[in-house]
Amino acid sequence: GMSVVITGVLSEVLPACREAGVTPHSVNYSLGVWGNKSRLPDDDTLSITTMCGHHMIPPKFVEDVQKQVDNGKLTAEEGAKKLSNFCYCGIFNQIRCAEILNIVSEKKKRDAAGA
Repeated sequence: GMSVVITGVLSEVLPACREAGVTPHSVNYSLGVWGNKSRLPDDDTLSITTMCGHHMIPPKFVEDVQKQVDNGKLTAEEGAKKLSNFCYCGIFNQIRCAEILNIVSEKKKRDAAGA
């Protein structure tokens, strides 16, 4: 009697469904991005903004939170929680967002050290 929406990489979602003993009744696929892609934010920002089914996470806010994480003013978990507040549909994945924020921060640190 309960409806649940799961969003994620299909190769991860289907095994999770099997483990939980449920069978998905439908699957939606993304057909990619059409139009002038040069106007889109970078891939790291998009990986966070697209976690909301209604695209309510502002790219500039993601960039601001990322800077705060980079500068040690916020933990990645705190940043993910701030960003999740904009997602009214409730499918935003805070854990994955924190992972992305950490990965981007580490990548920036490596790039700065190598420069």
